[in-house]
Amino acid sequence: MQSIVTRTGMRTTSSLSDFGVGTRNLRNRGNFSRIRGEYCIYSTRFREKMNRFCHFRSRRVQSPTKKYSQPRIREYMQPGASPKEQLARTRQIVQRFVENHGLLEGIDEVIVGLSGGSDSVALLLLMQQMSLPVSAVHLHHGLRGREADADSAWCVAFCRERGIPINTERLDVPAHKRNRESMEMAARRLRMGYWTRVLANRSGAALALGHHIDDAIENVLIRCIRGSNISGLTGLRAAATVAGIRIIRPLLSLQRNDVLAFLAAAEIDDFCRDRSNRDLRILRNRLRHDVVPRLLSGPSARRGMTKTLRYIERDARLLERLAEAHARTYRNEPLTVNALANIDRALWPRFFRYWLADQTGYDVIMGGGALRNLYLSIIARGCCNGVIAINSRCELRIQRGTISIADPQRHDTPASVSWNWPMQPTLKLFDGDVVLTARRAKRPRTVHPSSAYCEYWDASALPETLIIRARQHGDRMRPWGARRDVRVKKLLSNARLDAETRRRLPLICNVEGDILWIPGVRRADFGGVSENTAGVIELSCKRVR
Repeated sequence: MQSIVTRTGMRTTSSLSDFGVGTRNLRNRGNFSRIRGEYCIYSTRFREKMNRFCHFRSRRVQSPTKKYSQPRIREYMQPGASPKEQLARTRQIVQRFVENHGLLEGIDEVIVGLSGGSDSVALLLLMQQMSLPVSAVHLHHGLRGREADADSAWCVAFCRERGIPINTERLDVPAHKRNRESMEMAARRLRMGYWTRVLANRSGAALALGHHIDDAIENVLIRCIRGSNISGLTGLRAAATVAGIRIIRPLLSLQRNDVLAFLAAAEIDDFCRDRSNRDLRILRNRLRHDVVPRLLSGPSARRGMTKTLRYIERDARLLERLAEAHARTYRNEPLTVNALANIDRALWPRFFRYWLADQTGYDVIMGGGALRNLYLSIIARGCCNGVIAINSRCELRIQRGTISIADPQRHDTPASVSWNWPMQPTLKLFDGDVVLTARRAKRPRTVHPSSAYCEYWDASALPETLIIRARQHGDRMRPWGARRDVRVKKLLSNARLDAETRRRLPLICNVEGDILWIPGVRRADFGGVSENTAGVIELSCKRVR
């Protein structure tokens, strides 16, 4: 570690490598001379760079793999431009972009998602100039401890100083993270859920987000790595409607350097800096700090990438219009397997998004796994019956060549239903789709008859109160004539029932929890009818639809 002294006498014990240069490099350029073991820098450029480093040293942010120093954002201002000219230029660019894309047409108010970072702060100041009511919302994700608390306090103070209404909301992502879900995915899901609750019924409100062109380029690269169609590649668009929420991105006309230049001209350099944005273990950060600067180092590379984004967005919109036209066709008539086979598979992701939205009333994205299962089931194998799970709220049901929407929760067997069959001979399940019936009958001709959905029981042995419940993990029963208990899972597998029948299958139990009968599968070794049986009860299970 060498001591460095400027011509003005400022001293620092930092290594020259912190300035991005080595001593051999400086010596070859004649930019310094060694005096009494110290390096005296004569180059104005390196002297200014070192002074900035010393001034911002306390703010330096480090990642586990690389050190960075926070530069003064005034470096991003246009050469020779005054702060007033820089502000006017940026406002003019954003204003023209908003007008050309009609971002504020039919909008009565704008709500800015304010994280406290440079992008959202610049967006808030620019939208304040658009002659529309503007407010801000800061979402605290509960991920970064005191640093996140400080960001929230800074956003509140920033808005109050400028007379901008602001609301804060705590999402607590770690507490609501689902199994096998990343923190990033959980945060995105909770954010979308919050915006849906707040904005779904406010038709005149728009949510403004601070994504710029550099974010769009990073998004393309990430989607390419993870796999996506062109609609996914162009996910960051100037205007979009998701789950009934109008989302606008006015800063897509600017680069990251333009945003920093605007803030420098506005004399704002204390905005929040998320330490995790320097963590190179995260894919987006590696792309932002390493890949994208190299990729766009050429003079025309950024301009070419911007054109590419614009072209593929046009292609994506064309495919989306074709898919929407197909979805309108089946808005009021049933969708059949044959009709779906005639729709090009490239349109399926977009077609099902529009069709499911029409059928359910909310935005549903059918993932690649569900689409692949659907294709393999009904096209490749020619199957006309089955169930394709989409998410916890929605599933596709294929019956006799017709595709319909079903709610998985609606078709789950009730957790526990008490049935007093002498007082209530008929019990309806699943809104009447499945009917259980109990009645007194004559003794059958055979001693122990067995039918898939009809069984006879000794009236003296059958309890008056039966428990109807869903199948549970680890359930076992002793089938008629068996010597030991058998897993219910094995019995269902041997019965070769389709997925829908298994889902709706009720288990008939006594109050102690012993399984007496699985309609359509097996009965237990209990309550059999013999020649000496005085009274016989017939239990039957019938599917109405």
